[in-house]
Amino acid sequence: MSITGGSTNSNIEISPNLISPKGFTNQIEQMVSERNTTYVEAIVEFCTKNDIEIDAVKSLVSQSIKDKLEYEFTELKYFKQTARLPGF
Repeated sequence: MSITGGSTNSNIEISPNLISPKGFTNQIEQMVSERNTTYVEAIVEFCTKNDIEIDAVKSLVSQSIKDKLEYEFTELKYFKQTARLPGF
């Protein structure tokens, strides 16, 4: 798995101490795009493949990913939908 999301791929173990929030975001975005999966599934898969506790990556989750997770959870009915103004 590539740490930077670039063209080089390696099968190294990735620990939360060796990856930046930007690198983590790139990896998750790449997994979602390539595998047509949800952000939740991508994060769980990333943690499983790298033998990392999910709690250990919470500091790596960017605001962009948090927003997408919130949207997914709302759409999947895990979160209660809140009233929204039309067009927002």
